[in-house]
Amino acid sequence: MNTELYKERIIKIIMDSKFLRNFAQKTDYLKPINWIDPKENWRNKEILENPNSKDKEPLVALNSYNEKTKELIQLHKKIFPVPAYFNQNIKSAMPILYSREGVVDYLLRIIDELPDEYGIIVYDGYRPVSVQQSLFDTIYELQKSKPENKNCTHEELEKLTNEFASTPSLDPKKPSTHTTGGAIDFSICDLDGKELNFGCDFDDFHHISNVTYFEEKYKNGENLTDAELEAMLNRRVLSNIGSKVGFSLNEFEWWHMDIYNQWDDGMATAMYDSCEINGVIPNPNNTIAKYIQMNKNLQNHFKYLTPQALELLKDENDIEIN
Repeated sequence: MNTELYKERIIKIIMDSKFLRNFAQKTDYLKPINWIDPKENWRNKEILENPNSKDKEPLVALNSYNEKTKELIQLHKKIFPVPAYFNQNIKSAMPILYSREGVVDYLLRIIDELPDEYGIIVYDGYRPVSVQQSLFDTIYELQKSKPENKNCTHEELEKLTNEFASTPSLDPKKPSTHTTGGAIDFSICDLDGKELNFGCDFDDFHHISNVTYFEEKYKNGENLTDAELEAMLNRRVLSNIGSKVGFSLNEFEWWHMDIYNQWDDGMATAMYDSCEINGVIPNPNNTIAKYIQMNKNLQNHFKYLTPQALELLKDENDIEIN
């Protein structure tokens, strides 16, 4: 590999990209991804959330849904809801995307770090155990059907499946990450909701989904196309911004990040347990619009609330909102 030639190509890709050129002077966002391995003992982390407490952190609805028209309602101009599993008719999946308040805080911090012309697409957040089971079963069967896996044992197929979906669990000491409300699947898009080039689609169940897939090829001296180099750089920006605000990355999925659950590599203990086990119930009226309105630290995001979000607040408060 001609290192100097690669550097020249990367500089050209950055300067030719409307998105990446914003980070030409912010080299920390373009540095190689620093993925931290949580090791095998991540499941043994103590979880501090008390199921008997009345002060459990609630779930926040990132969008709304009109049951009559079957229309998804965007509430934040820079958060585009794409409930992937509802759209795929996965059993029990919901049209409203929910996340814990802590996750919402971090997502809004990421938006603050992005250029004005960009936002995020959210594919999935909190996931009930029933949805986790349906998704796990779907991916398991997909792995089983691959010719290269025809001789795999059940345990081997389960391990392959676990790269993309945790084994469903009702064990309060070992919840699946999405069932805690502390896991989020998202990417970066423009303000028309068009996703940037990340090299593969959300939920592509192949190795190309690994967060450092292109990094490894680059380090090994393999010849990458300009599109692949752009995808590598876009993944760097997404991952480095996520890490900066406090998210933990996922080895197998460039779109998946965690906080405050057992996968959070920055904490010796976990805060979030399974929402269902702890009685944290999704409430479609507890919206991100209300959360922003109620938090003084988030008032800079009030300008991003959509007309529909403001109308919901107006109806709720029965007052005029300017």
